[in-house]
Amino acid sequence: MCSDKKNVFPVHPLKDWSRNLIAQSIQFSQEDMDLIRERRQEPNRLGFGYQLAFVRLANRFPIQQPFEIQQDVLLCVSFYLQIPSGFIDEYGARQN
Repeated sequence: MCSDKKNVFPVHPLKDWSRNLIAQSIQFSQEDMDLIRERRQEPNRLGFGYQLAFVRLANRFPIQQPFEIQQDVLLCVSFYLQIPSGFIDEYGARQN
């Protein structure tokens, strides 16, 4: 029965995202990193990594129009991937 199934990633209300929780969600696996590296440019790698982390935290994709940015998630992903966080603006602009 569906009610017995659990989500792979627990749903966390946006206001409850601590930096520790965010850091745990961006422990990207080798498979994750391979998918991220397949993106051709830094804005796309950062945006893909950001969305992956966001999905793991919220159990949904960020709103695309306008592009939903949770600053702490972005900064952690940016640090983890060693890609400047400013590239998210270029990634978000492609959504328009």
